[in-house]
Amino acid sequence: MDASRVVLVEDERIVALNLRRQLAKLGYTVAAVAASGEDALRQIDAHRPDVVLMDIRLEGPLDGIETTARIAPELMVPVIYLTAHAEDVTLERARATKPSGYLVKPFSERELHATIQMALARRAVDIVARENEQRLDQLVVARTAELQVQIERRQKTEETLERAQRLKAIGQLTGGIAHDFNNLLTVIVGSLSLLEARINDDGHARLITAALAAAARGAELTRQLLTFGGRQMVRPEHLNVNDVLLECGQIVRTAAGPMIGVDFRLRAERAVCFLDREEILRVILNLALNARKAMSGGGTLSVETDTVRLETDANLNAGDYVRITVRDTGCGMTEDVLARAFEPFFTTKGLGEGGGLGLSQTYGFARQAGGHATIESAPGQGTSVTLFLPLAAASIEANNLNRMAC
Repeated sequence: MDASRVVLVEDERIVALNLRRQLAKLGYTVAAVAASGEDALRQIDAHRPDVVLMDIRLEGPLDGIETTARIAPELMVPVIYLTAHAEDVTLERARATKPSGYLVKPFSERELHATIQMALARRAVDIVARENEQRLDQLVVARTAELQVQIERRQKTEETLERAQRLKAIGQLTGGIAHDFNNLLTVIVGSLSLLEARINDDGHARLITAALAAAARGAELTRQLLTFGGRQMVRPEHLNVNDVLLECGQIVRTAAGPMIGVDFRLRAERAVCFLDREEILRVILNLALNARKAMSGGGTLSVETDTVRLETDANLNAGDYVRITVRDTGCGMTEDVLARAFEPFFTTKGLGEGGGLGLSQTYGFARQAGGHATIESAPGQGTSVTLFLPLAAASIEANNLNRMAC
């Protein structure tokens, strides 16, 4: 074991030489001898000793007590005072610096050795305690960070679940109303068709034609609402998603307009899903029109596909999915708009610029196909709408379950 290192602070040379001789005899290493408070602080900082023997009475502006008070606490250097004077005022000042011991001159080698050993033992305990405290602090910090991550993850999961439940409730209400309204429209259209066949008056015929046209628009509206509610009657078939997107490429480019570049990146392999062709074409077209509105000054619209394997979460069953991402470089959405983007009739467009059903129809289409839809967006960062559609085998099963639920 290495000898303990001592810094000796004593301004009387003869006393210092004698103490140095005694310390060497006892097996200690004298790292430095200082005769003033200022020099003592320099030597302590330079040598980082295991113990300091400090004479209380020193020549100069700093006595031993003031010098001890200025030793950096993080050094954890025990100080043993050496003094020939033990008056109450001096001892009171000395106690305030929490020394590790006192040696009243003259003292024996046995007293010197015992006092140093006690100081070193206390220092060893203090170092262990500090290391344990630091280790505990690190564990607390790490655990706090871990808990914060868990809390944030849980909050995000709860928000996702709450949003899904809200959309499900809205979908059930919307689907029920649309279903009943669709039945009423069937009666209205049927009655108007009968009247149209029986009336020969041109003026009345024009009124009936206008009423039929309005009823047709109402039927289209109910169809969109039923899609969101997962109650739309569809004609699914096995479709290769990449082929369908390539077929509608020209339509998407036309919808996007001349100022927007359209880029197709179709990387999905064996991307066969059980879908309604007209529905997926309508969804992609609606997303292209939304992107055009968000990029009034021009930009880029990309349509990407790939296949992914997902684990079970609040929105999807575990399995293989085709991921379709429609991404624009437009103005993006704020957090409050993003939170409601899939709700029917929610829109930031002006009056007459849209009914707020495009994204809700996208969501409903994905859910009815047994998948899910998500949106990522931020102001000035563009918007990405992603559809997760189950591959064919899983899609058929999910579609049958959806129909049974309806």
